[in-house]
Amino acid sequence: MTYFEVDPSAIDRFADQLGRFRASATAVVEFIDIYQSMETVEEVGGQGLLNYFWLGHSDHVHRAQTRMRCTDTVAFLAELGFRDAAGFYRRTDLAAAERLDRSYPGARPAESEWVGNTPPEALRFEDRYDPREHLHKPEAGELQPKAAALASGVGAIADGSSMSWWARQILIEVVGRDPIKDVIEAFSGDWEAVARLAEGWMRCASTVSAMRSTMSHADEALNMVWKGNAADAAVDFVQRLTDATLLEVRYFEYLYEISKAHIDIAYFGYEMINYLAGELLDLLAEAIIAFLTSGTVAGPVFVGIWAVVDAIIFVVDTVRRIYHGYRVAAAGIGRPYGDEEPDFAMERLYGLDANNLPVSYQHPALR
Repeated sequence: MTYFEVDPSAIDRFADQLGRFRASATAVVEFIDIYQSMETVEEVGGQGLLNYFWLGHSDHVHRAQTRMRCTDTVAFLAELGFRDAAGFYRRTDLAAAERLDRSYPGARPAESEWVGNTPPEALRFEDRYDPREHLHKPEAGELQPKAAALASGVGAIADGSSMSWWARQILIEVVGRDPIKDVIEAFSGDWEAVARLAEGWMRCASTVSAMRSTMSHADEALNMVWKGNAADAAVDFVQRLTDATLLEVRYFEYLYEISKAHIDIAYFGYEMINYLAGELLDLLAEAIIAFLTSGTVAGPVFVGIWAVVDAIIFVVDTVRRIYHGYRVAAAGIGRPYGDEEPDFAMERLYGLDANNLPVSYQHPALR
């Protein structure tokens, strides 16, 4: 520290910015309640693969709400802490405040990445835009084509096979299992609803990313209006808050990738099954025609039927197994953050003060 300087009104403006940051966090929690909640998931339907999705999604909703409520709490307590700091400087003689500042433990905040490049509005602790603009009703987005193909494709398989009811009865008699029934049970449901849930997580990610953007210049802005040991500690807190907010962005991107993986895996299985189902019905038709015209069916045709049935059953069972262990499966198709969710650093930004009251940022003189 080379000298002491403070502008209480600027600290109050930063507290206002924290209040807006908190309002955005609250809006994300409300968005999750409306569009990502268990009531929404129940509308997805399906008793096969989508049942596995439902089981995982319930935990994701709970964790997302927990993390964003924590973000809300940290911002609320920090807003109070910075307002208290501004009040302390207003009622304390500047010379006395400087003497006290020399006694505070020093902090070593990182140098702001925006030194010399902070926009004028950021120096005034003004937001360039409202992060909540991202929070509108989600659509299926970029996953819509695959989700629609799953929905229409399974319906087409069901319609086509119902016209060949006789062929499916033959399968039950000859093979002992109706693979088309397995396909319909496994893949039925509203896949576009899953795509909307995935898009909902991405909207949350975009909102939290915008929240971080509004705070990204705050450390440099505080450095311009407040200097000393207490200021260094405040800047260090702001930088840790910004870093923790980035991890919340990563968490929502992580949830998006998991939802996307469910659609990608199902779509991959559907494409194989769609081809195999067509082959199976062709082979069955060939077998029936041969039997009606000659009274016999060539051995290779029966072998082909068995092979295709086994292949369909294998694909359905494999996709089910992948869904059962979807964390590993999602990592295998490119989930960017591995099997573990991003660190929950936000919860380490608040605790209890000497009076066992919750606190995040607190001025050294007020501890």
